[in-house]
Amino acid sequence: MSEISNEDIMKIIDTAAEKSMDDEPEINLTEDARITKSSYKDDMVKKIIEGSTEEFVAKQQKEQADLLSEEIKMRFARLKKISKDNFNMFEVAMLCHKLSADYRKLARLNSWKEIEAMFD
Repeated sequence: MSEISNEDIMKIIDTAAEKSMDDEPEINLTEDARITKSSYKDDMVKKIIEGSTEEFVAKQQKEQADLLSEEIKMRFARLKKISKDNFNMFEVAMLCHKLSADYRKLARLNSWKEIEAMFD
C-alpha cells in the first residue's frame, strides 16, 4: 500500500472530529466529573480516530485491489492476443512474471492466505 499523505491524515482527523462532535455543555460539573468526562471523551475520540483510520485504509486497499484486478485482466487480454505470427517468448515471460507478482499483491491485499502461500 502507498504511504498515507498529510492530506489523507487530515481527512481521517476531520472524519473522526465530525463523528465525535458533542453539543452537551459542561454545566455545574465537579472537578472529578469533569476529569471523568474528559477522559471518557478522550477514549471515545481515540476509538473514533482509530475507526476512521481503519475505514480509510480499507478504502485505500480496496481501490488498490481494484486497480490490480484491472491490470491482471489487461495482461491476460494481451496474452490472449499473442498468436503464432506475433509470438515473442520474452514478452510472454514478462507478462507471466508480472501476472504472478500482481496476483501475489492482490492475495496480500485481500488476505487470501492460501493463494498467497501458493506464490511463496
